[in-house]
Amino acid sequence: MQNELEQLSTTLIEIYKRNLTYLKENFPLIYQDIDNLSNNITNGLHQEKYTLEYVDGYFDILNHENNGMYYFKDSYKDADDRKEEVDFSLKSSLDLLRKVENTNKLIFGELYEEVIPIIHFINENIDLEIIEFEKIYKFVFIGTGLGLHIQEINKKLQPYTTLIIEPELEIFRLSLFITDYTIFDKGNRKLFLSIGNDKPSRLQNIHNFAHHHEYMNYNIKHYNLLSSTKYIKDELISYFGTNNVLDFPYKAIIQILDRTVTLMRKKEKFISFIKSRKELILEKKQVLLISAGPSLDNYISWIKQNKSFFTIICVDVIVRKLEKHNIIPDVVVSIDPSPECARFLTTEKENFLENSVIVCMSQSDPKMYSVVSKKNTYFTQGLALKADAGYFGSSPNVGTFSFQMSILLGAKEVYLIGCDAAFNQDNGHRYANDSSHFIEDKISINSDTNVFKMEDTVYVKGNLRETIKTSNDLLAFRNDYEKTIHVLKETFSFNAYNMSDGAYIDGLQPICQNEMDNRVLKFNEKKDSIVNSFDNISETISDISYDNTINSINTIIKNVEKFKKNKFKNKNEFLNLKLELMSWILTQLHTVEDQPFASIFLKYIALSDIYINFILNIKQENLHTPENLKKINIIWCTGIIKIFKDIKKSIQ
Repeated sequence: MQNELEQLSTTLIEIYKRNLTYLKENFPLIYQDIDNLSNNITNGLHQEKYTLEYVDGYFDILNHENNGMYYFKDSYKDADDRKEEVDFSLKSSLDLLRKVENTNKLIFGELYEEVIPIIHFINENIDLEIIEFEKIYKFVFIGTGLGLHIQEINKKLQPYTTLIIEPELEIFRLSLFITDYTIFDKGNRKLFLSIGNDKPSRLQNIHNFAHHHEYMNYNIKHYNLLSSTKYIKDELISYFGTNNVLDFPYKAIIQILDRTVTLMRKKEKFISFIKSRKELILEKKQVLLISAGPSLDNYISWIKQNKSFFTIICVDVIVRKLEKHNIIPDVVVSIDPSPECARFLTTEKENFLENSVIVCMSQSDPKMYSVVSKKNTYFTQGLALKADAGYFGSSPNVGTFSFQMSILLGAKEVYLIGCDAAFNQDNGHRYANDSSHFIEDKISINSDTNVFKMEDTVYVKGNLRETIKTSNDLLAFRNDYEKTIHVLKETFSFNAYNMSDGAYIDGLQPICQNEMDNRVLKFNEKKDSIVNSFDNISETISDISYDNTINSINTIIKNVEKFKKNKFKNKNEFLNLKLELMSWILTQLHTVEDQPFASIFLKYIALSDIYINFILNIKQENLHTPENLKKINIIWCTGIIKIFKDIKKSIQ
């Protein structure tokens, strides 16, 4: 018996050392955390919360805080039972191919013109009632325990890309003695780890996992070990609900390309990132950033009384409300490509914004141009085409972009109003009264906790009160802010204060009106106009020629026309030749100047190949015939030819 225990102990140490070597080579930050924890335990600087216990022929984890065991039963039997819960169906997965409500047919998007025929093929040829995959490409494990269930599920499904999330570093450290994590990187497999992370870091790891072979993101299998980590499952669902490749189609990027090139050729003024980082025009100013959340209504009188102490930056949708109260913003920001934005900036008084700066992203609709053409208008690139024009990044919402721009322009102190990430707690309105938008949420709690909907009402921590009601949809706005703040904090030093009566946003310090009244007493009134400052950091673009790119595009179109005529014996031949063509296309777009066009091509691939790879991974008789492969190839090639013709049209 003693020899068996000694041999078992030796085996555990070997597994642990192998894992440490693997972590050191592939996940050095996690390795460092584990090494520091181990040293602190050895030196008595850390009191262990968990320890590994051998009980009746199996391993368990003892929790020293409550003297309870982790598994409460044979952990090996537990792993076998959990293995039986997963299979190659849609069960326990995020089905990311959107379906028409109350039907089992895939939905068409208006910007998916070149992909619609593939969706038609799926709806006509695949039985979407009963789906069984040949392989599992993406799997997320939430909670490791000792990792035994991960080992067993992995043996059964053999996923190609795996994300393992464990919020407690101590638990993961114990699993290193039991589970060999090196197997997840063998062959062409890939492992992502999120261990002991805070929410922003965890979301970044989910992001990295999602963008690895994103053309396989038609289905994400997942397994949640403990009910206490359901919040991580919700984060996963929310991420894929708001960061789906279907939401950022290549067609929209081509539209941005066309509009950006047009503005540059018209010699419009673009904010130079390089100049702006030298000038830092907001460095010595108190910035008041006004968004359109419903709590803005509580602060209108306060803003009017204190407006002279702030450089006021506002989002476009709130301009007409500010006009009613004679609050003239210093800067108005508009980034949405919708023609509706022209209405947002059409004020009652023609000269209301004559001393205001208007910052537009180059994706703005041409209807906006007629409204802002005679004003102090400056553009930022919606697509990074020219280095001398600079690039302030992009954002899914104008509030987050305005905040990011403020910090990049040097702001050290930013105060936010109307940054709610929540609806009005009484009537469900998403926007302040008199703003140019109106959406009303239905305030009701979904009793089915197994069903996740973006419109569901949920309770979360409030900014100025203990809890507030909001929706999963609006929490995506909070997540955008938190991600942006997390990234900015890595480079820039600033303080940001949220006066809004909405959801708490990590990275923004809550501050009430009384405290703000005391602060304002110490502020100096602003004296100068901001317009001259924006002139100093802006420039027009002189060189906007794409002759070499057009030659490359012509060559690509000609070669894809030839590939379109191919016939294939089986799906492996189709996949291999298709991959060769994709690689060749990217080599044709190899210069720095061509990077945006390569990005558009990859966006098309990410979208089209989600559907194509879904087809090729379905177990169904007579689906992968040479005739069907030829049909799919023709659709795919036709799409490539069309997008490159659209790119060429935009830059000629």
